[in-house]
Amino acid sequence: APLWMFADTPQQYAMLQRSAPRPLLRFEESVADAVLARTGVSTENSRQADLIARVSIAVLRSAGIYRRQLLALGEERPPGLEQVVHDAFASLMELSAAGV
Repeated sequence: APLWMFADTPQQYAMLQRSAPRPLLRFEESVADAVLARTGVSTENSRQADLIARVSIAVLRSAGIYRRQLLALGEERPPGLEQVVHDAFASLMELSAAGV
């Protein structure tokens, strides 16, 4: 499982080693499959689903890294992971709307 990307533990590398081969790629493929299934997009357009999946995983990883940084800095009450992820996707939407 790709939980190592979001873990708040120093054993992240060990978790990565124990996970399945190419865990990030497998996670992206799972998200892309879910996008295809939910949108009804044909598999001929799977490139779009792959792009959405890869960007989504990058946003999730970025949010997890940001939260770990807050914790490492001794933030007394950092926002929960759910809030950080929500804020990260909201920022992505704002950037996209601004044409960045």
